[in-house]
Amino acid sequence: MAIPDWYRLSSPCPSNATLGADGWLHSPTTSICHFVLAVVTFVCTIVVLVSCSSISALWKRSYPLAITNLHWILFFLLSAIQSALHCAVYIQDPSSDHILHINFIAGTILRSSQIFLVALAFQHERIYRRIAIARINKSFQQSGCFERCHTVNFISAFLLLAQIVLVVLIEVKFPKVPLVWASQGVLVAQRLVVLCLVFLILRRHGDEDSPTICAQITAVSAMVLSSPADVTVHTLNSYGVDQCLIYFGTLYDLFVILHVCGLVLLLVYIRKEYVRLLPVCRYSLISSIQGQFDFHAH
Repeated sequence: MAIPDWYRLSSPCPSNATLGADGWLHSPTTSICHFVLAVVTFVCTIVVLVSCSSISALWKRSYPLAITNLHWILFFLLSAIQSALHCAVYIQDPSSDHILHINFIAGTILRSSQIFLVALAFQHERIYRRIAIARINKSFQQSGCFERCHTVNFISAFLLLAQIVLVVLIEVKFPKVPLVWASQGVLVAQRLVVLCLVFLILRRHGDEDSPTICAQITAVSAMVLSSPADVTVHTLNSYGVDQCLIYFGTLYDLFVILHVCGLVLLLVYIRKEYVRLLPVCRYSLISSIQGQFDFHAH
């Protein structure tokens, strides 16, 4: 098996819908799905950056750790880049394997990086949002997202590094099937880390600093809907499920659509958490400003 076959559609859908004299739109449904995904993730990036990452009180704007969404911003941004790349690849039938090689390298590393950022985001929320509620007056003492090194973060970083090494080995020296499957195994391991973090958040249901039931259900639904997007085209081709579904698209296209729905739900979860913690962080900011006034008054 050639490495480029990992991302090559064996039966673009609709099968007879190559448009234009030069066949400029080779895989209509797949390219449109990735285009929609790119637009949605770019919009999510802007929304989180503008409306879910800071608070203001009186004349001061602050970026407290409890609602810092830097990881989510980077996640949506990388997702938009990857989707745009896939759209460019699937919009026409490549005459050279070189394009699909680039898609394999960039797509795999970008996808692994996205899951890595999701793990960091949930780990960050699990720690600093608990601190924000338990110790309100101390939640603004530091700024940044990478102060603490935890076991989960180390495992996530190790898996990302392993993925990069595997991709390099596959492309440079060992283009063999087992290594490609190992690369897919790393993605599965990264997903398991994320699921474990979500479970740890759910396990603390009922605590004052835990997300609401609605937010928890939204987060779990987002992760479930997004997980099938890690399945490659070749995996579907290998099991004979690459045929068109109701003429308009393949199972792979359905997975992309589910991924879009999952990302929308993820944005809803991020917004719910921001709104839940906004009063706590605003109170802390006002207390900090009041403390400065009291200090200067004395």
